[in-house]
Amino acid sequence: TVTDVEGTTYLDYVQSYGASLLGHADPTVVRTIESVAKTGTTFGAPTREETLLAEAITERVTGLEQVRFVSSGTEAAMSAVRLARGATGRSTIVKFDGCYHGHADSLLTASGSGVLTLRLPGSAGVPEGAVRDTIVAPYNVVPSLGEDVACVIVEPVAANMGLVAPAKGFLEGLRRECDRIGALLVFDEVITGFRLAPTTASELFGVVPDLWCLGKVIGGGMPVGAFGGTRAVMGELAPRGAVYQAGTLSGNPVAMAAGDRRTLRGAGRSRGAPRRRARSGAARRGDRGVRATARHPGLAVRGQRQRAACRAARPRAGSRDQRVGSLRRALPRAARARRRLRARCLRGAVLLVRPRRRGDLEDDRGRPRGGDGTAEQRWLSRPRSC
Repeated sequence: TVTDVEGTTYLDYVQSYGASLLGHADPTVVRTIESVAKTGTTFGAPTREETLLAEAITERVTGLEQVRFVSSGTEAAMSAVRLARGATGRSTIVKFDGCYHGHADSLLTASGSGVLTLRLPGSAGVPEGAVRDTIVAPYNVVPSLGEDVACVIVEPVAANMGLVAPAKGFLEGLRRECDRIGALLVFDEVITGFRLAPTTASELFGVVPDLWCLGKVIGGGMPVGAFGGTRAVMGELAPRGAVYQAGTLSGNPVAMAAGDRRTLRGAGRSRGAPRRRARSGAARRGDRGVRATARHPGLAVRGQRQRAACRAARPRAGSRDQRVGSLRRALPRAARARRRLRARCLRGAVLLVRPRRRGDLEDDRGRPRGGDGTAEQRWLSRPRSC
């Protein structure tokens, strides 16, 4: 939530336009920022944190062999276009109506995002010469490219004019057309990268571009952007190549650490990380049931780990009134947890029973305690399946 200066609290669906994947003030990100800032916020030189984030990105994205960091998505798209022009020796670029690639002059024409929201055809202050070499095509239509085209830049899923998925064959058609004339295909994944899929949209749709533009979530909420591609294309950048790009705060350790230690490495396993020992599907589903029970004490789960689940579901120690009060507070949480778990598990693989009551406890051998156990035994033997 966010609270304005008048004290009104709002549920925040904006999340800094996608940059705050983990919400506001994630404890791990905050601790990381505090720790790294004590050693210095910017050095104007490569740092260990920059290298670690670069490794995390290149490990996870197939075809992305090298990456260079900047401070915003606008810089990433602007630099990728410059690199494509330098690598091909051509000047014309092709973009699509409604796609937003930052506020660089050559990319603002027929743009989405705020330009579309304010119903502006472009922006004042952009000279005609800046967009002379920019061709605008309708989204989801594969254009016929001329031999002077340096690159085609596109949002693989258009997210700045509403949300428009690519038509079947659209991205594949762009790949073929670029290959036909020797142009570079640039995917602007500042929004879709590491949000549409654990990696990028290129992995999801099976189309590998020549260059990627990344940003937002890779900085853990800090200002960041990046562009990358194959070693051959990235080799055209200075100091090895003739395409110049630089930035004083690019790759600063605070933003790099915030992205690496939580957003990428913490939110999911990279492709290069070691895999856990393989187990049967039933055992994995049983473990998920145990974890759900531990978080929601009023929910009992039957599966591979029945006894552990039952122990985790026992009421807290204390008087009868304390236990009953705790159970009543747990019931709504248990109901929500039961719905979530039912939606996730396979039918019949994990069995859910009603919230446990006082007396519905078991000894170390899993047998009901108290009385003859008839009601409890009947309760446990007739669970509801997922």
